[in-house]
Amino acid sequence: MANLGNLFIDGEGTINDETENHVVDINTGVLLDTEEKVYGVSSLKFDNSSYVTFSDSDYLNIGTGDFTIDMWVKRNNWNSHDALFCINNYAGNNVCQGMLVSLHATTDNIAIFNANSYGVVAPTGTTAGEWFHIAFIRESGSLKTYVNGELVGSRSMTSSITHGNNGITLGSYGNMSSNPLDGNLDRFRLIKGEALWTANFDINSLEEMFYDVPPPSTYQYLSGVYDVSSVKGNLRGRAKSGFVRPTIEEFFTSNDYEQVESGPGELVGYTEDLLVDPNKASATGFQSPGTAPSLAINGLWDYSSYTNNWYYSSPSSQAWWKYDFSTQKTIIKYTIRAGSSKGIWAYAPKNWTFEGSNDDSEWTVLDTINNQTWTEGEKKDFTIDNSNAFRYYRVNIDNVSGNWINMGEIEMMEGIYE
Repeated sequence: MANLGNLFIDGEGTINDETENHVVDINTGVLLDTEEKVYGVSSLKFDNSSYVTFSDSDYLNIGTGDFTIDMWVKRNNWNSHDALFCINNYAGNNVCQGMLVSLHATTDNIAIFNANSYGVVAPTGTTAGEWFHIAFIRESGSLKTYVNGELVGSRSMTSSITHGNNGITLGSYGNMSSNPLDGNLDRFRLIKGEALWTANFDINSLEEMFYDVPPPSTYQYLSGVYDVSSVKGNLRGRAKSGFVRPTIEEFFTSNDYEQVESGPGELVGYTEDLLVDPNKASATGFQSPGTAPSLAINGLWDYSSYTNNWYYSSPSSQAWWKYDFSTQKTIIKYTIRAGSSKGIWAYAPKNWTFEGSNDDSEWTVLDTINNQTWTEGEKKDFTIDNSNAFRYYRVNIDNVSGNWINMGEIEMMEGIYE
């Protein structure tokens, strides 16, 4: 499910809290900007004098516990300070009683104020006019700051964050005229009691956190193949029609979609062989440098001797040949070719399993072959029903004729879909 937290302001067609835990108390001119936004149709625009305050609730009484506050920010100009938010603003002494975060201009530093304690975390490394994601996460008394998913600073924060009935203000603090933001905010979120990230994270994954998009194998267009980016766009459009966010079930039971059991589309072909780096190949062992596992992917299958292919003497008649793609691949076809001279083709694999793994430890069997026979230089194709992506693939050989094992060539391919 989407994690909107306890306060979520996305600026999509209206200025309100999507969780309905807070309402707008004061808005001094914050507008919806349809030209500048990260997602959807609009963001919140602050003009160097405007701010918006949301009502108080117990969710703002964070205390000393864990929390996550994150948002997207774009600064138009470099002011002396650009206040992002203030919990428990108090106009009487022009300070923020709970927690304040602002951005310095001359040093680009992130400044954090909490319980009369002031600290500078680190520069954002961004420039004016550039959207960036920023997250403040406290876990067990340690506050970490992430910019675009990368940790930029950490400091101790053990004091309590209290709300004091004054709510939360975006774009200013204190007496509401201090250090206003000149720029935009999008998808401001507060989660009480949870440190959402504890290590660097991919900001490209943030979209799925707000819209519950099902996997591609679950739904498709009636008129064509499911496209995840189009579905997300339509989710946003329909969600903001009348400002009512539909459920996944409501969205996909419309006339435009149907639930199916098929995969991402019609298989129309296969990629070229993906085994291109000899350094990524390994095996149980090999007979000599001329029969190393890397030589099974060099395409020189018409051999004049037992060299230039993978050749190995295995006393137990068991061995494996493995390839590390470094990134995940969804292999659905592989080929094996026997050697072609000096009788080595007779030692091509007889019984084996084709397996995938993401940790090089736990293996999933994708294909099982028994009693395979070969002729000299023969190449055989094997297609498999596999929808899972793995980093490592191997041929795990159980038995050959005699104690020698040979593979003249091996290839692996992904599918092409329409």
